Amino acid sequence: MDASIWDHILTRIETKVNRHSFYTWFKPTSFMAEDASSLSVRVPNALFKDWDILIAAATPVSAPVIGNEWLDINGVKHPSRPAMGLLTQPVSFAGCPVVAAPMWPTGSALPIGVQLIAAPWREDLALRAAQTLSQAGVAGLRPVSF
Repeated sequence: MDASIWDHILTRIETKVNRHSFYTWFKPTSFMAEDASSLSVRVPNALFKDWDILIAAATPVSAPVIGNEWLDINGVKHPSRPAMGLLTQPVSFAGCPVVAAPMWPTGSALPIGVQLIAAPWREDLALRAAQTLSQAGVAGLRPVSF
């Protein structure tokens, strides 16, 4: 195989995914090498070359009490609903698969949200990480009492 075959494969991929995803994740790639059982492609995103999952805050504050319409974030008042998605929007825009999970800080009555972010097309890794955290008792649903 040579680079022209990879270009042909990219042309086929372009017909199967949306334009934004193609130009973000596929177009910047380039053919490297092949052997009997695999093909190596260079990707410009070194982050997901070295890491399978990123863990980041999903919410700027702990879960608000139901009915709370305003949040105080660093002394600034924000409407609750849009502010709670503030940290997830850039990741969603980038097209990365994400699993949001509630994590419970020691002694906290309400959880904080974290997002487990995987490389494009690696939903399996995000879901596996969420399952592992749940099985370890680190993340997951719990009854809340006030």
